[in-house]
Amino acid sequence: MVSQRAPRLASRLLQCLARGVLGAVCVGLAGAALADVVADEIAGAGFRGETDAYQHCILGDCIEWSALEIVGRATDGALTSRVFEAGAGFVFEDTGARFWDVTGDGQFEVVVILTSLTLGASLAVYDADGLIAQTPHIGQTHRWLAPVGAADFDGDGRIEVAFVDRPHLAKTLRVFEWDGVELVLDAELGGLTNHRIGEIYGSSPLC
Repeated sequence: MVSQRAPRLASRLLQCLARGVLGAVCVGLAGAALADVVADEIAGAGFRGETDAYQHCILGDCIEWSALEIVGRATDGALTSRVFEAGAGFVFEDTGARFWDVTGDGQFEVVVILTSLTLGASLAVYDADGLIAQTPHIGQTHRWLAPVGAADFDGDGRIEVAFVDRPHLAKTLRVFEWDGVELVLDAELGGLTNHRIGEIYGSSPLC
C-alpha cells in the first residue's frame, strides 16, 4: 500500500527538481556526499555484451547490454570480478552503473536499469553476490525511467530510492523504501520530470 506521506516526502525531492535536474545533489540528503564515502566491498562495475535485441534507441544508439560485471574488493585487498547476465528477454538499458547505499549498511550497492523486452524498465540493485532487489517493471515496453537517487528522504531511518517513471509521458515520481528484504512502494507523485528531451547523447525520442 502506498504511504499517505507522499506530499511530505516528495517535497524533499522537489528541492532537487526545482531546476529540472535530479542527481548527485539528492544523494546528499542522506547526510554524506558521494565523494566522501568509500565502498569497501564493491570496487567498480560496468556493462558487458553489446546487444541490439531491444531496439529502444533512447540512449543515443540502439545498443544495450546483456551482462553486468561487478568488481569486488576482498578483506585482504584482492580484487574479484563476477559477471551477472540480464537473462533471456532482458537487457541492461543504461549508460553506466550507479553506486548507492540502498540497504543503509554504509556500503555501496550497484544500481542499474534492468529492462524487460515486454514489460519495460525497472530499477535493479546488486551487491557483490548478485541481484538483491528490484522495482516492478513500469509495464510499458520501449519507455524508460529516469533514476533520481537514494537517501532517507523522509527521516524514518530507512533508505528510499526514487525515480521518475516515463519522464515525458507518465511523469510520475515513484519512491521505494528498502524494508530490509525488498523495495516497497512508499510514495508517488504525478506531474514531475527530471529530464529534458535531447539530453541523452543527442537522442530525442520520448521516454
